[in-house]
Amino acid sequence: MSQSILSVPEWLNHKIAQWIDLLSMREWEIAVGLSMAPGNDPDCLGRAEQFPDINFGRLTFRADIENTPEWEKTIVHELLHIKHSRIDHFVENVMIPGMDGASVVCSITYRQMIEPFIHSMADCLVEMRK
Repeated sequence: MSQSILSVPEWLNHKIAQWIDLLSMREWEIAVGLSMAPGNDPDCLGRAEQFPDINFGRLTFRADIENTPEWEKTIVHELLHIKHSRIDHFVENVMIPGMDGASVVCSITYRQMIEPFIHSMADCLVEMRK
């Protein structure tokens, strides 16, 4: 089933709007969609595509998303990736290419460090909001 056929529930749009306000991301335009397998990975709960030069982000969540605290953590996690995208793009496009032969190792290391950080921040923010 394609992303365009699946309709985004109103509660999800509302939840994303709330978190956009809480995360001070009002300057971002965020498109939201659903997919049976975001990024062609059936185990993936959500995916964020970032375009920081134009303040645009695209969120895609797995079609079985529910209004639960665990899914809310996924929503916040993906929004944090968008919020953090200017830093990510600077590191990946300016700093890492200057590392010559070490650039691949630096890129992999950065990705391995940022993902747990984003995950823990999303967990903390949702838990603090309870």
